[in-house]
Amino acid sequence: MLTQKYSESLIGHFHGLSTDTKPTDCSNGSLFKEMDTQKVYSFDEEHKIWCEVPADFWTEWSDRNE
Repeated sequence: MLTQKYSESLIGHFHGLSTDTKPTDCSNGSLFKEMDTQKVYSFDEEHKIWCEVPADFWTEWSDRNE
């Protein structure tokens, strides 16, 4: 099940399973964490793709926005 949380900057903070369809209607730099694989992806709005990033991006983002 895909869930989301938005910060004040409107950058999405999504998490779900690796089998979930990732959204493509979100802001550049949004993050998606696969809960079953622990992989983290950042959204490239120009190309409408999710790019894998180091897992600590998730922790750093959470620390700044919670």
